[in-house]
Amino acid sequence: MQPKDARRSLRVAIQCGAVLLVFSVAACVPPAPAVSAMQPQAPADPVLSYVSSGPIGRTAVVNEPSLGGNVIVVIDTQYNAASGQTCRTYAVTSSSLQTQHLACGTGADWQVVPALISSSN
Repeated sequence: MQPKDARRSLRVAIQCGAVLLVFSVAACVPPAPAVSAMQPQAPADPVLSYVSSGPIGRTAVVNEPSLGGNVIVVIDTQYNAASGQTCRTYAVTSSSLQTQHLACGTGADWQVVPALISSSN
């Protein structure tokens, strides 16, 4: 066998070995888990549920038993926080109260942010 033929044979053997190695490794890798088709669940709080998904500027009547029944909710503004979360300011009005709030979250994970400063009239 000529040195040139020997090198070619060695190169082919290495390439075949590399191909076999790739296929054997691929056969040992478990398949990726199936992606769930489930959509994120809305928050349990009816007002927070509307705030997390409703359109900006739209008014909605939401049944909130903890506030005595139906309340009017208006989503005022939306911005992206430095934390990567989406934040929305909103107003809640009923026959006995009118309050401003802030909620932040991603996907289905939304939380009402406590007010750090309150103003009194």
